[in-house]
Amino acid sequence: SEETPSAKTILLVRDGRDTIFSQFKRERKFSDFNSMLSTGIKPFNLRPADTWALFNLIWLNFAARKGNLFTIKFEDIKSDPETVLPKLLGYMGISRDPDTIRAAIESSSFERAKKHEEDYRAKAIRTQFDLVNRRGQPGEWKEAYGVEQLAFFDGLPNLALKHFGYEPSDDFDAEQLRRLLDPNQSIGKSADFLNKALSFVKNKDGL
Repeated sequence: SEETPSAKTILLVRDGRDTIFSQFKRERKFSDFNSMLSTGIKPFNLRPADTWALFNLIWLNFAARKGNLFTIKFEDIKSDPETVLPKLLGYMGISRDPDTIRAAIESSSFERAKKHEEDYRAKAIRTQFDLVNRRGQPGEWKEAYGVEQLAFFDGLPNLALKHFGYEPSDDFDAEQLRRLLDPNQSIGKSADFLNKALSFVKNKDGL
């Protein structure tokens, strides 16, 4: 449908370089990182970097026109949840006092989540990920990527990184970014947006 959905949408976005590296460490499906970075994945059969960019930009394009999209950066919720959560609750029309918010944050620790996962895995069959709760750190991609790995972010992924406020891995074309995200040209026009986005994808063997 070309109509923007009326429901409020929350988009949690993380630096794509960290996102993909964390998935590599949790899934343990590939023998080495380059194999993962170069393999087409569902649903577009595009490489992970292109898939990350396309997924986030599609949501942005589809839901943002009438202001019904709230974007949270993983890095912000990790570093300053007491600032981010009140804004999120306000967007959802929910009011909570600071003490309640603080208590919720304290009860959502990594250690508690990991314990729940361990209890679940003791009873359940094998899940998609060998490891769900992993203590990933913002910016760990800087230690995991070299020039060869960063090349997978050429094109659309670097445009997406820039748009969401991350420093791109390489030079990006500001004019391409402007045209891709121009609300007068592409917001609400899903097919047109996809065609524009895919024109920036370095590897076009998918789809």
